[in-house]
Amino acid sequence: MDLEIFVKNNVFSWFEDRAGEEVVRSSSLSSIDDVGRAEISRYSEHLVLENLRYAFENSSYYRDLFKEKDVVVGEIDSLDVFREEVPLTSVEEVVGNHYRFMAVTRNDIFRGFTDSGKRILYTKEELKNLVKSISAGLETVGLDRDDRLLITFPKETEWGCPFLVKMAAVECDCTVMHTDHLTADEQVEKMGEFEPTAVIGSHPYLYTLAKTVDRMDIGLSGVDIDKMIMSRGCVYYPFNEDIRNEIERIYRCDVYDHYGTTETGFAVAIECQDKDGLHVNESEFYLEVVDPETLEPLGSGEEGELVVTTLSREGMPLIRYRTGDITSIDNSIHSCGSILSRLNGIKGEVGNKYPGGSGLPLF
Repeated sequence: MDLEIFVKNNVFSWFEDRAGEEVVRSSSLSSIDDVGRAEISRYSEHLVLENLRYAFENSSYYRDLFKEKDVVVGEIDSLDVFREEVPLTSVEEVVGNHYRFMAVTRNDIFRGFTDSGKRILYTKEELKNLVKSISAGLETVGLDRDDRLLITFPKETEWGCPFLVKMAAVECDCTVMHTDHLTADEQVEKMGEFEPTAVIGSHPYLYTLAKTVDRMDIGLSGVDIDKMIMSRGCVYYPFNEDIRNEIERIYRCDVYDHYGTTETGFAVAIECQDKDGLHVNESEFYLEVVDPETLEPLGSGEEGELVVTTLSREGMPLIRYRTGDITSIDNSIHSCGSILSRLNGIKGEVGNKYPGGSGLPLF
C-alpha cells in the first residue's frame, strides 16, 4: 500500500477500535475510502494529547520539564492549547539525555541509533512498524514486484537503516541488494552486475556519486534505473529542481526527495510520482512549523522551522521536537489526488544544527 492508503488504514483502524466512544461518536466510517481530512485531524489531535499524557507519566525528562514550566497536562484538551502551552524540545536537550527521555525500561529497548551526539532508542515493535512506514513510502514512488532495489546506505549492524529498508523492500515484493558506500567505479560496477531499476541512499552520497560519474565520464551502459530516492534529514543538504534535473540527466531516471531523521524514525515524508511536495506520514507524526526566532506557530504555507511530535513511539517519545529544518506545510489536495499534508521541500536549516557533521563523501 502507498503512504496515503497506509495512513488512511491506520486512521480507519483507530476509529474502528474506538467505536462507541465519545471521541468518535459523530463519525460514520464504513471503509478507508471515507477517511478524509476531518478524520485525520481528529486522529492526530487525540494521539497528540494521548502521547503528551504518556510522556508525562513515563518519561522523567518530560515529567520534570512540564512541572518546571507549570504545564498542567490534564488541562490541555486541544491542539491549539497544546501549541500554546507545551514547550519545545531542542536537539541540545536530547544529546546525552536519552535515558531520561526513555519511557520504558531498559530491557524494553531493542536498538539504539547514535547520530551527531544523540542516542535515539527504539523498541522492537517500533522498528517493525517503521518497516511498514518505509514500505508505504517506497510504494508511493511506484516500487513494486517488478523492481530491483539497490540500497547504498553505509553498512550498520542488524536492524540498522539498510536492514530496515531491505525488510521494507521485501514487503513490496521486489528484489534487493545492499552495496554500502563504494567508490564511483565500484558502485557503477555493482549497478551493472545487479541491474537495478531503483536506487535509494543518502542525498550527499548519491549526489556526489552522480557528479563523479559525470565528471570522470564513467560509462553507465547496462545501467537502466527508473527511479532514485534521495534521503535527507540527519544533516541538511540542498535539493531543488536544478539538482533534480542534473541527477536525472546523468542517470536518465526519475529522482525523488525523501525526508526522515534518526530522531523521528527515517520515514516522515516522501514525494509521489508527481514530484511536487513530500507527502507526510500523518499516522505517525504530527507536524508544525514555528518561527525560529520567536518560536510562535506559523500557518499553512508559511515558512519556518519544522517541529515534530511522534504519535506511536513508546520507547522514546518526542514532544514538539525542533528539527532545525526550514520548510512549510501545504494542506491542500495534491495534484495526484492525495489528501495528505505535504512538506514544500526542506529549504535550509536553522544555524548549524549538527556542528561537526561530516561533509560530502569524496571519491
